[in-house]
Amino acid sequence: MKEFLLIKNVFDKPIDGKFPDICIIELGGGVNGELSDKKFLQALSSEFKHKTEFLHVHISKLVAGKLGFLEKSVQNLRNNNWKPDIIICRSTTPFSDVYKKHISHFAELNIDMVINLPDVPNVKWVPIKLQEQNIYNLIANELQLKKIGPNFETKMNELKNEIKKAESYKTVVKIALVAKYQSEGNEICQDSYESMVQQLNIAAEKSCFCKVEINFIRAQDFEDEASKDIQKTAWTLLKEAQGIIIPGGYGDEAFKGFFKACKYARINKKPFLSICCGFQCAVAEFAQNVCGINYFEACEKELEKILIKMLENGAPRMGQHTVTF
Repeated sequence: MKEFLLIKNVFDKPIDGKFPDICIIELGGGVNGELSDKKFLQALSSEFKHKTEFLHVHISKLVAGKLGFLEKSVQNLRNNNWKPDIIICRSTTPFSDVYKKHISHFAELNIDMVINLPDVPNVKWVPIKLQEQNIYNLIANELQLKKIGPNFETKMNELKNEIKKAESYKTVVKIALVAKYQSEGNEICQDSYESMVQQLNIAAEKSCFCKVEINFIRAQDFEDEASKDIQKTAWTLLKEAQGIIIPGGYGDEAFKGFFKACKYARINKKPFLSICCGFQCAVAEFAQNVCGINYFEACEKELEKILIKMLENGAPRMGQHTVTF
């Protein structure tokens, strides 16, 4: 099966000269609980014949404190002849064993195979919360791996000490993250920027020895179509920030809002990081307001003066690019 060969090609490759003991394969789903690509699901379910070769950890979440989203996602898997071995259920706050019993019942799992992962202030709490519910031993038993080594508890204690140290920092740096992806109610979909949030927290903790306060601002709130009150609130947050980040994004939606934020950062000499689409906005703003090239009205020949076509394939391929820290 072509899809399985693509997967096999990943875990057959050595990492830093060593072959992995375990390969983690992420199969994403849609926001409505639908599966994104059934072909890969079928490939995984058909090619692994022995239970100890493969373990399906299903991750879902409680939406508004209700189990409907989780139940639908599990049912979709059943419809494709696939059953979770472990369920990790995200939630805003910890939930009781009543929820665990209900989930274990409809998923046909032992209750200890249902793991609750509530929101945490520091991502380092995640492995600790998982350990508290014995997930590592559960995985080791299912895959017939060696028991967790003596360094495991040491690592958990190291994480707890790092969290305690980070919480002791007194200095707080305010960062404005100008974003455009929205969820229901025109709120910023913060999950879309979660990796960036975590990187900012790590940078603050490891390099700057401070805490970071991230204020999300909708780029659309800087545009003329937004009400005056909304624009005023957005500008207030931007001006209060000690640094500004404009991340990447697809499509031209909110481009003019990004454009205005870029101009403010340049004129006021605010520490400023623009990435991908954000960097394109920064270049366009500089070209228009410093070089006199109107980005929004320029012809293709004029745009060639300020924009360079990527020499590499522009399609982002996770895991296909070596990054040196």
